[in-house]
Amino acid sequence: MLSVLGSMNPFQPVINRREAMRVGGLGTVCLSLPQLFQLQAMQAGERSPLPSFGKVKQILLLYLEGAATQFETWDPKPLAPVEIRGQWGAIQTTAPGVSICDQLPKIAKVTDRIALVRSMTHENNNHSNLYTLTGYPAVDFSSETNPFDSRHHPFFGSVLDYLEDQRHPEQQPELPRNIGLPFQFSNYSPVFRRAGPYGAFLGHAYDPVWTEFDGKATRQAIRRSFFQKKDVLVKDPFVGVDPNGRLKISRTARLAPEMTIDRLNRRRSLLEQLEH
Repeated sequence: MLSVLGSMNPFQPVINRREAMRVGGLGTVCLSLPQLFQLQAMQAGERSPLPSFGKVKQILLLYLEGAATQFETWDPKPLAPVEIRGQWGAIQTTAPGVSICDQLPKIAKVTDRIALVRSMTHENNNHSNLYTLTGYPAVDFSSETNPFDSRHHPFFGSVLDYLEDQRHPEQQPELPRNIGLPFQFSNYSPVFRRAGPYGAFLGHAYDPVWTEFDGKATRQAIRRSFFQKKDVLVKDPFVGVDPNGRLKISRTARLAPEMTIDRLNRRRSLLEQLEH
């Protein structure tokens, strides 16, 4: 199929209806019909590739465990009925034909540099950290709330870390490739920890290296306890912290007190012999 942001397929000189709908659905690309024909002419001519964005070297994922809905952010649906659209209005952006919530005026100025995807959906209506971060469907509640369920797939950051190890087994990065902060999902939940960002069958070595919040939460927030069937007050560092609080490397990423460097090296040597 035609790739708008990459090289063009020389074996498909005709753009069919499905392809036209797919290209037209790429919100921030916003191709007009003349532009679409221009791409088709390029495809039939010299077939020179479109400029690429280069090779991605780092990925920064901002994951919100429950936040504003798509109506209050990227997809306000200003023409939808009142009972469907969000409470805010819509604002035009620097990407022609693309509007976002009117509460995001600064983002609207750089929307032409954002790849805005509005077509993602899933059937796992439980916040689904597991599905969105790994692609594994949360078929039941216990799967979503058990980080170490044997059925899980690896977090995509863990997969990239593993693949880089396979490509360059002799290279040890100065910093971990896969870092998570401020702390593991739902660490301050009164009930459970969420699944999702873990190495799964790749092993715990490919779990993200997490930081922890070392300090005091100064404010409380209401959190729903599904097992107690009631709301409970929890000191939550997301809503207020002591100014002396700091982020530090998680205990799970540090050596236990009894694990000396010599002992660790002996284990590594034994592993290398077994692998050989």
